[in-house]
Amino acid sequence: MTVASFRPTVCRRRAGLVLVALGLLVAGCGGRPASPPASPTTPPGSSPTPAGTATPSLTAAPSPTGRPPSATASPTSNTQPPAPTVEAFWAAARRGLDEAGRLRITVIGPSPGVLRYEPEASATVADGRVVFVCVGGRAWDGQGGSFVAVPGTWECGAAALVDGFRNSGQPVDAWSHDLPTDQSIVEQVSLESDGRWRWEYRARSLVFGGTVTTTVWLAPADGRILDARRSDPTGETRYGISYSEAFPPIVAP
Repeated sequence: MTVASFRPTVCRRRAGLVLVALGLLVAGCGGRPASPPASPTTPPGSSPTPAGTATPSLTAAPSPTGRPPSATASPTSNTQPPAPTVEAFWAAARRGLDEAGRLRITVIGPSPGVLRYEPEASATVADGRVVFVCVGGRAWDGQGGSFVAVPGTWECGAAALVDGFRNSGQPVDAWSHDLPTDQSIVEQVSLESDGRWRWEYRARSLVFGGTVTTTVWLAPADGRILDARRSDPTGETRYGISYSEAFPPIVAP
């Protein structure tokens, strides 16, 4: 099996496709892509006040009008924050996975499966068995019972998660830019009334032979994905998201 035909078939062997993430296993392949230091208590170049020396108090000069100076008006409370960007959305998603250390995505739809993510590794589980692993830029396919190295350089973990969504409208277990991407991709991010960020994706998939639409909701405070849904010519898919469910560490077979 050639590399080009491998991924679409791996990802969706039951659905007759190549990307695990695109189908049966939802496998694929990864990445497209602080707080400032605290201000010192003593200004640079000045000396701290010697012990025992009183600090002179500062008294505001009286107003010529006899009235206290007016304070600068504060912004109105209903001011909305600026709309988030696509890059900011996926940077937050990477941060959420990095901080949580793991992410489990359950695919609920025509091609069910489970994806496991760590910041630098990822895997696909089908029927309770790990069938694809991506670690350290290398990938192994275990659908045949024994694992076989997949040629090429692969992006794993958070990189695979982000590039899978942004290039094919779905999460994948590994990513390579040699894989087919959707056409006429349109991405946009908006701010929900409850503070969540919503990423919307629309494209034409040659693999699926039609239009793909995907929506992902994320909490900007911690970067965690809250929910995700997808529609393509094979039907409707939902993604169950969990950052708390433990699974064995992802390692090379």
